[in-house]
Amino acid sequence: MTTLHLVRLRVNTPALMRFAKDQGLLRDREDGFGYTLHAWLAAMFGAIAPKPFRFDERRAELLGYAAHSASDLTAQAKDFALPQVIAALQPDSLVSKPMPTQWPEGKRVQLHVLACPVSRKDGQEKDVYLRALDHRGDDTPSREEVYRVWMRRHIEHAVHIERLEIVALVQRHRLLRPDRSGGGRRLRALERPRVTFMAEVSIGNGTAFQQLLARGIGRHRAFGFGMMLLAPVP
Repeated sequence: MTTLHLVRLRVNTPALMRFAKDQGLLRDREDGFGYTLHAWLAAMFGAIAPKPFRFDERRAELLGYAAHSASDLTAQAKDFALPQVIAALQPDSLVSKPMPTQWPEGKRVQLHVLACPVSRKDGQEKDVYLRALDHRGDDTPSREEVYRVWMRRHIEHAVHIERLEIVALVQRHRLLRPDRSGGGRRLRALERPRVTFMAEVSIGNGTAFQQLLARGIGRHRAFGFGMMLLAPVP
């Protein structure tokens, strides 16, 4: 099984903003740096960039999972990234550690996930709560319950869920995404739910759990959503 690495780096925010300005990405700060970081990671590390990832704006710190170590990522950036791209990385902040390659069944862990609970049908992406309203009307459960059901469906093949909570919820978070209909480099603004989950689980299938870590949960995983952060159960 390929080794998965947990990568941590810190961002030089003014340099990142200069990169964003050069790329024409500064028109909407409400995106929470999601698209800017997506573009910067691609410019920095190419196809081996960490994904999924999560960004702590207050600390200017990014955590992500990658199939390559910090030394491999550093070599990629030194060989191919432009100087103005490398300038947005705080010196000596890129580090990594290998994650376990085998997860024993029954091991209890706490999961923290920032997710975007949407589904795609007939080429259209929609908040899963709004889609549930379309189908069930007045019989629709609460928004929080719909999101918890969505989360359960994404992880229950790999873990046994002991506790699942929503710790933060933004119904309409602004995102920037490429405008496929317009072509070129135009961006369009979307509004999508932004939900932070906490779950206490025991691992039921170690292989499936490893794959879930590497892939992430839900859509928009290349833009700061879906990373599973792990902690011990108190």
